[in-house]
Amino acid sequence: AFAAGCLPIYWGDPNVASSQTATGEAGCFDFNPGAVISAHDFDSWEELIAHIAAVDGDPSLFDAYMRQPILSDAWYRRLKDWQAFRQELTDRIFDGAVRAPADADSHA
Repeated sequence: AFAAGCLPIYWGDPNVASSQTATGEAGCFDFNPGAVISAHDFDSWEELIAHIAAVDGDPSLFDAYMRQPILSDAWYRRLKDWQAFRQELTDRIFDGAVRAPADADSHA
């Protein structure tokens, strides 16, 4: 949605983009809650639909969403130290991997 210049309307895991976690506390999210419309932030479908209609009818409100950074501040902090992020990602990918013995590659 972001790449197409669209405003995402999200109804999935509330810990991804809602302004509150499932337990009602402020949390750490993948996406900036200000850059998406999260269904979890509304008490009813009617409120969600009314908000979508308001955004659709108000170019300045739509632009306010579109000017927001896509990722959460937590992700920008993690990505700022690229070397540490890359190492953490590599470690997670290969966690528990077993390296084949060196002589396993020989065809003797």
